[in-house]
Amino acid sequence: MDRVKWFLLCWLLVSYPLTANSVIISPTVLTLNTQSHRVAQLVVTNNSTQRLPLEALVMNLVFQDDGNYKTQVASDSPLKIFPPAAILAPGSKQTFRVQWLTDSSLDESKSYFVRFAQLQLAKNNYDPVNQSGISSGVSVQVNYNALIHVYNSAQEPGVLLIVDDDGQGILKNKGTRFTYSSLLHFNGIAAETQEAVLSTIGDIFIPPNSSRDIIVGRLLPAGEYHGQER
Repeated sequence: MDRVKWFLLCWLLVSYPLTANSVIISPTVLTLNTQSHRVAQLVVTNNSTQRLPLEALVMNLVFQDDGNYKTQVASDSPLKIFPPAAILAPGSKQTFRVQWLTDSSLDESKSYFVRFAQLQLAKNNYDPVNQSGISSGVSVQVNYNALIHVYNSAQEPGVLLIVDDDGQGILKNKGTRFTYSSLLHFNGIAAETQEAVLSTIGDIFIPPNSSRDIIVGRLLPAGEYHGQER
């Protein structure tokens, strides 16, 4: 499985899907290098037969030391979405512009969800006993997420693989930019062993200044191995 699918499906476990039968977002993952380009586009397609009202929100991903995260509304973020809301006719597409609006440098890479919130009014429930329609008055909100990574050219990951005598390992990223384990080459490991290690680790997203517990088994002797992007 490629790193984008692994990251979206297996690591960033979100409450709502990135796509559904009624909505398709393309692309689902974007990277913005603030020193080369600050503008990108997301295209949202309404595949349903109903008009679709959407509101675009920017959600900041706050990573913990262990690589887990929480989300919070980033109302003051330099990452903005235009238009902030739209109504899509059945079968239509809407292009949303994603733009980074500041010249200020980042201390480390940042990750966001662009969350498209769809508000749906629940249909009346039919009571077969009283033969009457009952309005529940309940609104159901469905969210669709695209993932945005923002970084600059001066930032670099700094990954260290630490393995103990029991084959337990820790992937530490002491750098200022995110990376994926599949992009790494670890110094001091033969090519065939390298491939076996990466296959065992899997494709892991590693935020800056975080660590991830992994299992290496007996593939490597205990020690420290520095990882560099290939």
